[in-house]
Amino acid sequence: MLGGKNFFINDTCIYLWMCEVQKWLKDIKGIVINVLPIDDKWYYLLTKKNETLTLNRTRKTYDISSEESLKNGLLEAIKK
Repeated sequence: MLGGKNFFINDTCIYLWMCEVQKWLKDIKGIVINVLPIDDKWYYLLTKKNETLTLNRTRKTYDISSEESLKNGLLEAIKK
């Protein structure tokens, strides 16, 4: 609810937000997020100045799209 009215964010807004966050993480924090297909599954890889921070291989990534994996990577990178 926004100002007493329903406010919906569509997929385009979410993807634009993810692009902005990814650019901010790269430019300000030096964290790069790569989404990789490995064995027909999607994983995210976080790196910072040639140092691997996280390669996500949890069960949650097995059945999700590349966009969902990117979103999970963004959330993890923000925590660092």
